[in-house]
Amino acid sequence: MKHIFGDVIDGKMHLNELGKIARDYWNTIDNRYPNTRVDAFIIMPNHVHGIIEIINPNPMVGAIHESPLPLGNDIEIIRKNRRKMLIPKIFGWYKMNTSKQVNIINQTPGTKIWQRNYYDHIIRNEQSLYYIREYIKHNPENWNKDRFWGPKIE
Repeated sequence: MKHIFGDVIDGKMHLNELGKIARDYWNTIDNRYPNTRVDAFIIMPNHVHGIIEIINPNPMVGAIHESPLPLGNDIEIIRKNRRKMLIPKIFGWYKMNTSKQVNIINQTPGTKIWQRNYYDHIIRNEQSLYYIREYIKHNPENWNKDRFWGPKIE
C-alpha cells in the first residue's frame, strides 16, 4: 500500500525512478513471453493495472483462483501446476524482477514490495475490453476518489 512508484498530480501519473522500473519491466513482458501481447496498462503510486493478451494459448494458460494455499499434500501439487501456467509465471517474473531492482536502488535487499496475490480477470468480449481499457486510462484521474487504493481520507 506504500506509494513507491510516483505520484498522481492533477489527475496524471508521474513516475519516479522506481515507477519507471515497473513500467520498463511491464513493457518487456511480450518480449520475454512471445505468446503474449501487452495492451493497456498504468503504473499507479502503489499498484499496477494492465491487460495482457494471450496469443495462441496452450492449455496451461489459466490462473489458479484460491485463497491462501490449502494445508496438507495439496500444496505441492498446486505449486507444481502453477509453475507450468503462463499467467502466474508472468506475474512471478514481473514481481521478482521489479522487487530486485527496487531493492537494489533502495538498498533494502529482500524487502517485499508486492502483495502476495494478484487479481486477474478473463476478458471475454470487445465491450468488456473497451470498459477495462477506459478504466485503466482514467485511473489517475479518479485517484483522489478511490477509497481503497488512493490517498487515505481521514
